[in-house]
Amino acid sequence: SADPATLNGLGGADVLLFFIESYGRVVFSQPHYRQALESSINKLARTLARHDFEAVSSYLLSPTYGGASWLAHATLEFGVRVENTLEETALLRSSLQPMAALFRRNGYRTISVMPGTRFAFPQGAAFGYGQAYYAWHFGYKGRTFGWAPMPDQFVLDWVRRREFTTPAQPIFARYVLISSHASFRIQPPYIKDWETIGDGSLYTVHEPVTYPIEWPDLSNAGDAYLRSLDYVFETLGNYLAQYVARDTLIIVLGDHQPNLQLTGPGEPWSVPVHVISRNARLLTPFRERGYTAGLFPEHPLPHAGMETFLPGFLQDFK
Repeated sequence: SADPATLNGLGGADVLLFFIESYGRVVFSQPHYRQALESSINKLARTLARHDFEAVSSYLLSPTYGGASWLAHATLEFGVRVENTLEETALLRSSLQPMAALFRRNGYRTISVMPGTRFAFPQGAAFGYGQAYYAWHFGYKGRTFGWAPMPDQFVLDWVRRREFTTPAQPIFARYVLISSHASFRIQPPYIKDWETIGDGSLYTVHEPVTYPIEWPDLSNAGDAYLRSLDYVFETLGNYLAQYVARDTLIIVLGDHQPNLQLTGPGEPWSVPVHVISRNARLLTPFRERGYTAGLFPEHPLPHAGMETFLPGFLQDFK
């Protein structure tokens, strides 16, 4: 375009974008989920506060429900609502600049982290990252956990060792986390001492957390679903607390609501979005857009589409 977006408003801060698999509004809108998850979210809030982070939250309307996460990734990163594979194919062949390309042009090292991608992913190139990590890059030596080839905690640790120990330029990293992927039957334990994670061999020794779920029947998977989110929040909170020292803007959002058997009919397609930083200035634009303080989104329906995030972000940080 004639007016290339600058990101000067970020002041060179790192930006970490975390997609949490199957993290939907249902965990806040349905009382039995909300009560169960409240302690996890409050624990995350305490961890963040102890380490001088602030958070603001809202909802975005996902283009997909119960699956097809890639439609959410494309919608968020290109700023165009993508509702099916045909639209996605057209978008990826277009000349539209995705999020990572804009960061790259503004002096950022751009990193795509997709540990759940086990097969060649040529369309990944359209997303504009300078560096992409897929399942086969991690050298993981532990057990798999259902659909997830490796646990989120291992992934965060591996990328940190490789990319964040002596970064030469600001980093934009997008993580597609996978430990909360259906069927929730077998889940990783949280490892307290990150220094012991290494190549993941310890996951063959530590007992996994298991639930009596027979995929594809998720009618009894509510507790397992909540535990998977609890694991992700504990992992993320402790990762940010221990390892994110530089000026950083952290964006955490769901890709879509979980499976219909977990939500029941009639739920909107909304997902929570949390923006976290130690630098209050970086949160100001989100507050001005109506994000509420803390980790419990309060925004009433209807919610803005996920495709509105990028245009707003570019406007706020130019």
